[in-house]
Amino acid sequence: RKPFVVVAAAAASVAAAGGKNTKKSQSVDGITHMAARDIFACIAKDTEHAYAVRVSFLEIYNEDVRDLLVAGDHRGNSGGGGGSGGGSGPNRGSTTTLAVREDPKRGVFVENLTSHRVYNLDTLLHYLNIGERHKSVAATGMNDRSSRSHTIFRITVERKKKIGAAAAKPSGVGVAGKENGGGTASKAASARKADGGAPVKLVATLNLVDLAGSESVRHTGATGSRQKEGGKINQSLLTLSRVIMGLGKAGKGGKTFVNYRDSKLTRILQSSLSGNARMAVICCATLSDAYTEETKSTLQFASRAKLVKTRAAVNEVNEDPSVITKLQREAAEAHARYEKLCRDYEKLKSMKIINNAATNNVNRDSSEIKKLQREVAHTNSKYEELRRDFETLKSAVNEVNGDSSMGE
Repeated sequence: RKPFVVVAAAAASVAAAGGKNTKKSQSVDGITHMAARDIFACIAKDTEHAYAVRVSFLEIYNEDVRDLLVAGDHRGNSGGGGGSGGGSGPNRGSTTTLAVREDPKRGVFVENLTSHRVYNLDTLLHYLNIGERHKSVAATGMNDRSSRSHTIFRITVERKKKIGAAAAKPSGVGVAGKENGGGTASKAASARKADGGAPVKLVATLNLVDLAGSESVRHTGATGSRQKEGGKINQSLLTLSRVIMGLGKAGKGGKTFVNYRDSKLTRILQSSLSGNARMAVICCATLSDAYTEETKSTLQFASRAKLVKTRAAVNEVNEDPSVITKLQREAAEAHARYEKLCRDYEKLKSMKIINNAATNNVNRDSSEIKKLQREVAHTNSKYEELRRDFETLKSAVNEVNGDSSMGE
């Protein structure tokens, strides 16, 4: 049977849950190998479409998201364990913490998480092995190589029709659509036909989730950093259990609020858990009588997970050249309007500066005129005063001259 993610172009997730030492990691590793082999086998048989396969690998360690495909400094996981700790040696993965973001188009994503293009099965397994070497593990009282973090290995498959290829036969798509319970792939095909055959890129993702097992200190004997790691693991698993319980109630018709933000694990898996994906949960248990409580908890988690209803949707990205050209033209027009507004703003700003300068000049000229007017008024006052003194002196001179002529 063809891989669902390739044929239906939808999202799918496989998660392994259970207690410590129940072979969860081995189960996920085996499923990853089989899924990757089937994906590339399906791609090799399809001559009508072009494919691009990318992989990413992250871990959630103490509620910090890290990229397992980026080399970094030593984490020193082997130290500070206490008890039966001691670790398996320091990891060489990156210690940089990545942020979880949300975008209206992309949904929830991990910022700056590296994604590597792979062209065959060997390259994919090469990156898988790199991540496995970098993930956080340590020795505890239950396991010599105990996972100290949750890991998510993601395979993204992009598919689009080759130029000049004939229309794809709908038989395989119809089967996948039927499996999905709603014919999502066949609906997408009819929608593309209604759009006039506009070329689209179909994007599918497969998340392979290895959940760290719940821990009990009485079994692991952990202290120090190992005990802290166990507490963070149990906290995130409890949040996941609450989310599964809330989704189960919603699946039975009840109304309940589901909070994905209490844990990085549920936040990253929100799109898978909320129903827009096919999802399978593998619950692993041990036959040992010493771990009866852990086995019971795992089975209760499995019963709640069965109540969750999912409905995968086809992820399409329109690559019609006319649409892209139209968007580019609108972007260019918007940029031109922005440039014109910038020029108008600069022009108005310069006009304001000139207006302010002119106003300052007028004000300065007015003050100069007033000053001159005051000086003129003062000069006129002095002139009048001097004129009066001159008239007085002139009258006195005339009187003196008159008295002298009379005496002669």
